[in-house]
Amino acid sequence: MAAEIRAPKRARFSGGIVTIKAGTGEGQQTFSIHEDVIKENSPFFRAALDKKWKEGQARAVELPEDSPEVVAAYVDWCYSKEIMCKKAGSSNEYTRLDIHREQWILAELYVFGEKVQDDSFCDSVMTALTEACELEVNEPLDEQFGYCFLPEDGIVSLIYDGIPPNSPARRFVVDMYVSYATKEWFSPSTPWLKNPEFLKDLVVANLKDSPLQQSVEAEVRSRRKEWFKQKSDD
Repeated sequence: MAAEIRAPKRARFSGGIVTIKAGTGEGQQTFSIHEDVIKENSPFFRAALDKKWKEGQARAVELPEDSPEVVAAYVDWCYSKEIMCKKAGSSNEYTRLDIHREQWILAELYVFGEKVQDDSFCDSVMTALTEACELEVNEPLDEQFGYCFLPEDGIVSLIYDGIPPNSPARRFVVDMYVSYATKEWFSPSTPWLKNPEFLKDLVVANLKDSPLQQSVEAEVRSRRKEWFKQKSDD
C-alpha cells in the first residue's frame, strides 16, 4: 500500500536521477532518487554530488557503512515526509521485543539523519521515537518499568556513539530517564546502562542549580547525622 501511495508522488518530480549504493557485498542495494530531491534535503548529498567530485560526475554515492534498510527508509521519506512506524493505541498488537526493535531502527535512522545533515528528517524520526516510547503491549503491566519504554543501553550507546555531543537526541535520552526512570533501572539486576557519556549527562541533568553558600553550610550541618556510621535515636 505504501508503495502505491508514494509512486505518484515521485512521478511529480523532474530532473536527473542519481543512485545511492548502501551496504557491501551480496547485501548491497542500489536506490534511485531524483537529484534535486536529495540535494534539497541533505547538505551532505548536495556536497557529495557536486560535479567537482567523482561521485557528482558519476551521479552515484556509495555508503558501504550504512544499512540498505536505513537508506531505503530515508529515500522514502525524501518523497513522502513520513516515517513508517508503529502507532500508539494498538495494545494487543505489540510485544516488548517489537518495541525494542522499533526503537533500534529509529535510532539508526536518526544517526543516519545526523550523518547526512538532514535536520527535518531527524525531527521526523524524533517524533516517531517519542511515539515508540508510548506504545502499549499485549503483556501484563510491568510494575518496575510500566508502559513507558525507555531506550535500553544498546540504543543509548547507538545514539551517543553516532551523533555529535550537542545533538538534541542525546538530550531526549537523558530527559526520558530523568522524567520516567526509577532507581530499579540502576539496580544490580539491570546492569545494562553502561555508556559513560550518557551516565555523566544523566548526573549533570539531576544536579540542582548552585544555591547560596550560606544555605549550603546550614543544610549540611543539619543533615550531617544522615552520614554517620553510628545512628542515634535523637
